[in-house]
Amino acid sequence: MKHTILTTLLTALIITAFGQSFEGTVTYEMEIKNPMPDKIPDSLFFASIGGVSKFTQVYNYKDNLYKSEIKETGLVQLYDPKTNRLYSYNAAKDSAAWSDGSKYMDELVEARKLDEKETILGVECNAIVVKSTLAETTYYYSDKYKMDPKLFKGHKYGLWEDYLKETGALPLKFVVKSPFSNMVTTAVDIKEEQLSNDLFKLPKFKSVVKNLF
Repeated sequence: MKHTILTTLLTALIITAFGQSFEGTVTYEMEIKNPMPDKIPDSLFFASIGGVSKFTQVYNYKDNLYKSEIKETGLVQLYDPKTNRLYSYNAAKDSAAWSDGSKYMDELVEARKLDEKETILGVECNAIVVKSTLAETTYYYSDKYKMDPKLFKGHKYGLWEDYLKETGALPLKFVVKSPFSNMVTTAVDIKEEQLSNDLFKLPKFKSVVKNLF
């Protein structure tokens, strides 16, 4: 009897451990690079985006909820799992646009794990490249910061579901390359903490429209 109880408890602990997802705040440094340096001078490219190449992006994660904000611009993206929609808005304005999370922006070509490693914030990370018809993203991740793929089943937007199926972990760095973009986003601070559900409540807006893309 004691053996049965002990086995049941250990099994429950193992299931819980594997089912847990990261809850807390991750601060990333996002650096934009010239995607076509052989065709467009850096001076002209950066002038076209306001002369700013680095931004601070803060992500909050809790269960199947997430929210991000670019501090320099006030641009917020909030995911609503009930409707599978991603809302984009400026914190200082009263309008928002939403995208359908169940739709692919771009078709998946392949997801392939790489042999390379990279240490980020003292954590050794594995790498995976996710290719679509328009872009290639290399993610660096660690099992230390787990993310349960089941929580985001059907989240096809941004190939998030496909990435999580392969890794089951939060990305600590991602490099996006396409003919029109070259962006490196790296975690500079991670804080595991309990977050209030109020943080993920969608504000009331005068106008809410659907994104065209």
